[in-house]
Amino acid sequence: MKATPFVAIMTGAGIAAALLVGGTLLWQVVADIETTKPPDAPVSTTIITTPGGTEIEVIPGPQGPRGPQGLPGFGTVGPPGEDSTVPGPRGATGLPGSDGSDGQNGADGQDGLSIEGERGPAGPSGKDSTVPGPQGLQGLPGPSPEMVIGNVNADGTIYSGTGFTVLRFAAGRYRIIFDTPFTSEPAIIVTNVFGSPAIESNIVDFGVVTVDQITETTAVIVTGSSTAFITDSSFGFLALGALVQGDP
Repeated sequence: MKATPFVAIMTGAGIAAALLVGGTLLWQVVADIETTKPPDAPVSTTIITTPGGTEIEVIPGPQGPRGPQGLPGFGTVGPPGEDSTVPGPRGATGLPGSDGSDGQNGADGQDGLSIEGERGPAGPSGKDSTVPGPQGLQGLPGPSPEMVIGNVNADGTIYSGTGFTVLRFAAGRYRIIFDTPFTSEPAIIVTNVFGSPAIESNIVDFGVVTVDQITETTAVIVTGSSTAFITDSSFGFLALGALVQGDP
């Protein structure tokens, strides 16, 4: 079988074959052709059998040079999309941020002006009240005065009374000694005794009796008459004051 210069290109309809006949390149589409490859043929050799039974040995020629790159195409710009007035869904809330650092303290403000207001007029005078105020609390009572009372015979013996003793130390002179001393000199009242047959003054004329001396513990009584200035006579006395509490 003689090889015929032939170029075959696979197409969607079959094989497009290019055949050189008398130096002229003829193109035709050959359909329903079978291709085989002998076992001992080179890898690039293909046998094409046409429907008429003709076998054509196809030997691929050398690869031609790469053609120039075509110009890029220019597509038309599509119409702009319509603006949407419906807002999209709300996104999820983000995590809270960390606390910021404290800011610096501001500068102290200036002292305000001190303006003293005018003094208002004096208010009306209050009316005098005729209603007395409430009575104050009563003070604590003072110590009650204590008394020593007695009647003394002309000879110096005690006729009545307690809390004292009597010493006749001279004519018409009697010293009364208190059993309990007074806290200060007591007040002493003394008088003659007349008209009692049990205690006689022993003075027929006008009698005289007086206090000669007073201390916290004793008192001296002097008796007499208009004719005999100092003479024995009975008398009664009252000593009034505050006695010392407890043992003297």
